[in-house]
Formats: sequence, C-alpha cells, structure tokens
Amino acid sequence: TKAPLMYGFKGEHAIGALIVRSIPLLREMCVVVHDDGEIGAPESCDEDMKDDRVFAAALACRAWKDWVQPAMLASGETYEMVSNCLPL
Repeated sequence: TKAPLMYGFKGEHAIGALIVRSIPLLREMCVVVHDDGEIGAPESCDEDMKDDRVFAAALACRAWKDWVQPAMLASGETYEMVSNCLPL
C-alpha cells in the first residue's frame, strides 16, 4: 500500500492539484527515493533528511481523496465555494 500511496501523492503534486507550502516538507520530498522496492529516505540523523512529513502528507492527501472530496462532489461543492467561507 505504500507505493500507491506515495505515487498518488506524487501525482497530485505533479499535476498541481496539491500545492505544498511547507519548506521542510519540500526538502524531505527531495530525498525520498524508490530503491529496490523500498520507498523512503535513506537513513540519516539530519532532521531534513527524513521522510516522516512526506508520509504524513501522503496519508492526508489519500484521506482527502477517499473521504472528503467524494462528499463535496456529491453535494456540488467546489473549492472556490468552500474557500470563500473559510476565515483567513
């Protein structure tokens, strides 16, 4: 399940459906690799060379696609409609 999760996250980011504004997350995204069937960051003590934020963001993206987005689409809500109601 890790590969579909991560490739789904990568795909959403690549097509611009997901905008990442977190610099630490972007740094971690740069070190995550798919190597011999494993997806993740190489072992490192450097805080910016881990993959925790990337996996958390991928899970959040998956939760959105599976649980939130279908309900919004079914009720005819759009991002523009909902975002106009959110406080800044």
